[in-house]
Amino acid sequence: MPSALQIECFLRGARASTPIAVLGGTTIGVIAAALELGADVHVFDFAERVLEGVESRFGAANVTLHLQDLTHPVPSALAARFSIVVADAP
Repeated sequence: MPSALQIECFLRGARASTPIAVLGGTTIGVIAAALELGADVHVFDFAERVLEGVESRFGAANVTLHLQDLTHPVPSALAARFSIVVADAP
């Protein structure tokens, strides 16, 4: 779990409506902090149960969920959409 300082660094420059991609739905602290800023948060994960947990915690209206194997390209409509990308490191 990233520290508060790390999360602040990850989201530096983010404002309300900033499009942010979170790669890996288990980085709950990053998702929560981005939502507090009013960012447009998109969470990508290959596990449906992880995305269900994110939806349960934050609500479907607050975060956009993408079931995506990130070893494959994302849909072209999303490829250059995000100002900030945060990865859930192993």
